[in-house]
Amino acid sequence: MDTGGKGKVTLDGAQETLMLTLLARAVDAESSDSILNDAFSVKIRDQIRDEYSYNFGARAAPALHLGHMAKMVSSRAKIFDEATERFLQQNLGPATVLHIACGAFG
Repeated sequence: MDTGGKGKVTLDGAQETLMLTLLARAVDAESSDSILNDAFSVKIRDQIRDEYSYNFGARAAPALHLGHMAKMVSSRAKIFDEATERFLQQNLGPATVLHIACGAFG
């Protein structure tokens, strides 16, 4: 990934899968029936694409059916969000919520 003088960033393996999750959330946000309405993911995707010349299409799109992945990623996130919200409503008072395996933007 060329960073335009900001340094070189190389993503592979698990790191690159974070970009797939980000892309799926952005695709969901741009759909007419968005599950998460995550406008922030669109902003971050566009910033990474524009400032760092990251080609999401070359890396992610050929490997998956993007619309289906977007719905799966967003549905899973929504389920976790709702379960956490229910738990916190039922257990009032101080709480610690661990956001494990959330990727960069979970």
